[in-house]
Amino acid sequence: MSLRSGLREPQRKSLCNSVPSLCVSVVKILSNIKSKFVEIKDMSTSTIDQEMNEYFIQLNEAEKKSVVQMIKTFLQSRKESERISLEQYNKEIEEAEAEIERGESYSHEEVVKMSNQWIHGK
Repeated sequence: MSLRSGLREPQRKSLCNSVPSLCVSVVKILSNIKSKFVEIKDMSTSTIDQEMNEYFIQLNEAEKKSVVQMIKTFLQSRKESERISLEQYNKEIEEAEAEIERGESYSHEEVVKMSNQWIHGK
């Protein structure tokens, strides 16, 4: 608890008036601790992290949301690209073959037609 937050205003004024050197010393000590903490924090933060933070704080809210979503997408794709077991691979192949047998697929011609509709709106 800091001196400032632990005392009510009249108590703080009274203490600082009666022992001003104590208040000055406490402020100096707290400032020194804060500067040392900032130095330690800066030393443990990589240059790229600092640079990212410097740019990020300059963005508006909409831009920040876009960047956060982009980072989430990167992390999600990393999870999705992890290797799967041979058993999982074979299971997925069997499921895909079953979908094809049930007619839950598109022919090459159908895919070309759909992509043309997306591209040209026809």
